[in-house]
Amino acid sequence: MDHQLISLPRVLLTGMDKDDGQNLVIQGLTGVFVNAGRLFTTWLAGSDNRQAGLYEHISGRITRNLDSWILDDRSLGFLLHRNGSDGSLSLFHSPNGYYAGWLAEPTALPLGSPAELAEKLDLPTIVVIDGSRLSNSIIPRLNGMQQMAGPGRFKGFIICYTDEEKYKKWAPVITAGTNLMALGFLSVPKDDRRRPIHLIMPPGENWSLTTGNWVRAFNEQVTQFASLAARDIKIDSIVSIANSAKPLVVTPPVGFMQQMMEVSRLESFRLGVPQDAAFHIYDPDNLDLLRDMGAELVSFSPLKDRQLPPDIDGLYFGGGHPELLARELHANFALRDTIIDGINDGMPLLAESESIFYFARRLEAGREGMFPMLGLIPGDGVTRYQDRSPRYVQLTAEQSGLLGKRGTTIKASLPQRLRLTESGRSFRIKDQSGEVYRDIFMSKTVCFSQPSLHFYSNVDFAENFVRACVAYAEKRRARGPSLNTWSF
Repeated sequence: MDHQLISLPRVLLTGMDKDDGQNLVIQGLTGVFVNAGRLFTTWLAGSDNRQAGLYEHISGRITRNLDSWILDDRSLGFLLHRNGSDGSLSLFHSPNGYYAGWLAEPTALPLGSPAELAEKLDLPTIVVIDGSRLSNSIIPRLNGMQQMAGPGRFKGFIICYTDEEKYKKWAPVITAGTNLMALGFLSVPKDDRRRPIHLIMPPGENWSLTTGNWVRAFNEQVTQFASLAARDIKIDSIVSIANSAKPLVVTPPVGFMQQMMEVSRLESFRLGVPQDAAFHIYDPDNLDLLRDMGAELVSFSPLKDRQLPPDIDGLYFGGGHPELLARELHANFALRDTIIDGINDGMPLLAESESIFYFARRLEAGREGMFPMLGLIPGDGVTRYQDRSPRYVQLTAEQSGLLGKRGTTIKASLPQRLRLTESGRSFRIKDQSGEVYRDIFMSKTVCFSQPSLHFYSNVDFAENFVRACVAYAEKRRARGPSLNTWSF
């Protein structure tokens, strides 16, 4: 595929700020689409994928995220086309505000913001307004947003936390002052910050740990919101706005097709991927790319399994909540020993995000204290009690290793719910404020990266990992000598 002009129905729903009700409106819309049998795909704008499980539960389809800072323009369009060209409507959702991102230049759109993604993917945008605090200032605020976003980007508005009487009063005023289409309202009460009444995130932000009662309550909430949305929101108008999206020029990332052709000549290999309540957060595009590069993904559970699956040629650990299950992870001595034996034998391992704390000396589990882990990297994993939001970071390799040569650069996001008490020396990690971190440990066969990695930010490092796994598979099959190169 070279250049293609593709028609992809798509629309972005965003709030002016973080808690304007867009999360509730999107639950209602997805419920309406499911009830109507409409084919749709939910996308999260940016790197915050904590709500992905909610929308996957509602729709029964994978929820993906696209980040305009981590991914270049070609990768954004390529992935949207790849995962949204099945005739479905692509429903983008901004959990945070429209301009939440890295403000590099005062007069430019914040990097990585839903606003920048909307510009790059030409997303028609609908803004959700918090109806509990409407005032005359809403019109200049909306006009300011339109001016910064560019002409024609915003198509309409939905008012949340309001009733029919208030909507009928304000909708004509807003339309007259902004030229935006009034698309309806969602009549739900406003959350009390001290005691939320709506289900936005599962307990501990971990869908895998939800109880049956929580799931039933969430299902009832979606059913209620879908009923209200079907009655009071102009669903057909929203679909028409999505269908009006301009055709998108889609081009593969530079060199991607040739690279994939070369990788396709490699032998296939078996890659162990933990999937349980402790490790369950993976970017679907990462898993798809590994499959495309010849990996057979084999699931296992560090919580329950006593041994690794047979004939494993590498391990890939993603994000999750190991601190919530530290006691159980610690208790599975058999699997921990098996993983250490594999690494000592030269088996490649890539661990990212929160999973690296499984490989630290100890892991803090709140009031339960510290639990010994695998001890493959120095320091302990401890809970952060301030500034837990992810940060954009630029990674620069200061030594050659599993992901690439010295000087390799990768854009990523740094989760901050946990932190290590010791620093590595493999990468220089610089965030948007200029602060430098070193929370990556890498050798020729292993890499422990606290930043969350999107493989399409630099496909080369994914290829390097795959080639290491293939090399180990060939040596294992030939019963050759151990590589023994994992130590830092």
